[in-house]
Amino acid sequence: MRTVLGVFILSILIGNTHSFCQSVQREPDGIIVTPPGEVNGIKKLRIKVWDDNIIQVISSPTEHYSQRESLIITGVENPSTTWNISESESRLIVSTNSVTVNVDKNNLRVVFYDNLGKQILSENTKEACAAKDYSADCFQIKQTFLYSKGETIYGLGSFQDADVALNGKKKILYQKNREDVVPVIISTNHYGLLWDNYSYSEFNDTRGSYYLWSEVADEINYYFMYGEKIDSIVSSYRRLTGKAPMYSKNYFGYIQSKQKYNTQEEMVSVVKGFRDRKFPLDIIVQDWQYWPQGQWGQKSFDRKNYPDPSRMVKDIHDMNAKVIISLWPNMTKGTPDQIELAKIHGLLHDDEHLNVLLPAARQLYWQQVNDSLFSTGIDGWWADCSEGYDSDWDSPFFKLSDSRLIETNIGTQKKMWGSGRYINAYALMHTKGLYEGQRSTPSRKRAYILTRSSFAGMQRYGASYWTGDVSANWEEFRMQIPAGLNFCMTGVPYWTTDIAGYFIQHQPGWWFANGVFEKGQEDEGFKELYTRWFQFAAFCPLFRAHGADFPREPWAFGTPESSTYKTLLKFTNLRYRLMPYIYSLAWKVTSENYTIMRALPFDFLSDTLTFNISDQFLFGPSFLVCPVIQPLYYHRGNVPINSKEVTREVYLPEGTPWFDFWSGKKYEGGLKVKADASYETMPLFVRAGSIIPLGPFIQYSTEQEDPIEVRIYPGADGEFTLYEDENDNFNYEKGIYSLIKFNWDNVQKKLTIDSRKGVYPGMLKEHTFNILLVSENNGAGVGASSRIDKRINYSGSKTVVKF
Repeated sequence: MRTVLGVFILSILIGNTHSFCQSVQREPDGIIVTPPGEVNGIKKLRIKVWDDNIIQVISSPTEHYSQRESLIITGVENPSTTWNISESESRLIVSTNSVTVNVDKNNLRVVFYDNLGKQILSENTKEACAAKDYSADCFQIKQTFLYSKGETIYGLGSFQDADVALNGKKKILYQKNREDVVPVIISTNHYGLLWDNYSYSEFNDTRGSYYLWSEVADEINYYFMYGEKIDSIVSSYRRLTGKAPMYSKNYFGYIQSKQKYNTQEEMVSVVKGFRDRKFPLDIIVQDWQYWPQGQWGQKSFDRKNYPDPSRMVKDIHDMNAKVIISLWPNMTKGTPDQIELAKIHGLLHDDEHLNVLLPAARQLYWQQVNDSLFSTGIDGWWADCSEGYDSDWDSPFFKLSDSRLIETNIGTQKKMWGSGRYINAYALMHTKGLYEGQRSTPSRKRAYILTRSSFAGMQRYGASYWTGDVSANWEEFRMQIPAGLNFCMTGVPYWTTDIAGYFIQHQPGWWFANGVFEKGQEDEGFKELYTRWFQFAAFCPLFRAHGADFPREPWAFGTPESSTYKTLLKFTNLRYRLMPYIYSLAWKVTSENYTIMRALPFDFLSDTLTFNISDQFLFGPSFLVCPVIQPLYYHRGNVPINSKEVTREVYLPEGTPWFDFWSGKKYEGGLKVKADASYETMPLFVRAGSIIPLGPFIQYSTEQEDPIEVRIYPGADGEFTLYEDENDNFNYEKGIYSLIKFNWDNVQKKLTIDSRKGVYPGMLKEHTFNILLVSENNGAGVGASSRIDKRINYSGSKTVVKF
């Protein structure tokens, strides 16, 4: 039960130069502070205790608190949390087992401390100014926070920026084609902030402080999340906004897409091309304009080009691949789907875009999807143009002043809504409709949604995000890495890009089409960029090729004997050999609120040298991924680079030894090394203490689970839990899966394989584990190791292996 020390109503006379009366009202979950007059437009302050680590702060410019339902928050406060209230002459103090919250009685400023008294975060000023949202009354709000010395902050979504840190930056928080918003900040000073607002907003970091501003609000409303580790902060975020469900194993394999496949025959033949060439594949994607000509956004096939969609899907399924299809939220007026939605007033004011805030509209939209597409056997959804208004195509937003941006792009979208209150939440509610719609059917398929826009909470709807229509050049490639790191730090775990960019060429008059390779695959410079981007993508949460201008199938980049093709195949094979590792990490995402694509501070918060590294990251707990982000062989136009050295500098974080994945050579941490960056490789290191399960060479993710090569990287203790289930359906939610835990004792050189926990239909009765200790030139690279230290026929009983 909650424990509160203090009185129910406190009327406090403060003896200072301001000398005013102030009331403090105790609630079951916190306190409400009411000053006798406004403080920068604020009339009430509420501190709400969710649990030991989560504190909600609401600063209201009225006598009442907003009764609007949050679109973000789904969690509930923990009623068993113990918290206390006390006071001093100038402060009110609310404390949990982890956090102390001080409220200044004079100016309502809130300061957060840990349980040792160290200051974590301090508010500076807060403001609320009366405004109009069309005819409705609202407030523009601004909350300023003070930095702590040495603090670095991250998050807010996915931005095209070369730096991972937000320090010193200004970010416009408005959904765009290539930049998308998740209003969450993560700090190296052990806290996160979730900003509960959906309108056009702004982050601005000035000297010594940063602020968050929003255009339409009822009140300032944010959540402070404390954590010793960033994983703990992310876990608090998902406690508030919802867990990420499991994807089918297929979605962690290779996804083939392009703009666009034009016929049923082409879709089937491309999948057959992969199978004939023995190039692994799990998903093929049908992009836009599969609908009848002139019926944009209609959720049905043009039967001229797709005479039998159900047969198309079956033919692809028979080759052990899945199908994803593009969905658009806007529909040409007069099309069957648009007419149906218009009849129930299910569209925005332009009569073309789905009104995602209206439950009946979401339900009808899903019914249309279900009747015409899901019924054919299609497996997943690509929610394109999910900003709700594609402002990027209309004007170069990055060149506009803030006022012109609002007037042109945001102003247009506000007219569509008749309000600016919810314009950033379109994708959140769009994915909600798709996810809840699919879950309402008898289908046992796990939901998968890829969306071009994002927002806090979308992970609970099985949604992933890609960075939109970026272009083929090295500068934009470099920016994808910090974009992904910041995005995943917000707590939304699944992210990807168009490999080598959507636009390969430059399109005159299109400011956004900045590709620099006019000849596509005839340019060795483009093939090098594609290869490097592909290597990086193999270590993203989702592994996906897509784009315009030129084909994207692997064989379009060369013959099987070419360096490019062999490298693409090599990294795809590595991705598939790592499937036991990747799928187990996906389970950690769902069960433990884990993050797969990890900025270095996730695991090395004590190493300040990692705080501003924007071109390295961890893939799970073990792999240090170091993409090659500059050309080493060719400039564009087939111009050779005459350089004898093909390396890139890598920082190995301190506190652990590291192994070169390709050679097995061991390095000490805390050092910079020059790593081999030859065309067919990418610097890749593995942390000491890692236990890596590698499966067999396979052509699709569920083809074969055994044998598993278990590589142990000595030098530290380690553990890994292998997760297995039926690969699809929702039985995992009922506990129908198995876990096998591996523990490595580095001192005793002993591996313990615990008894298997759990069972599921189709589970292997016996696993073959080929175990080896990695050393230089042993247990290195993609191929199966020729020397095995121990072979274990594991039938589920505890097994101990000594070396």
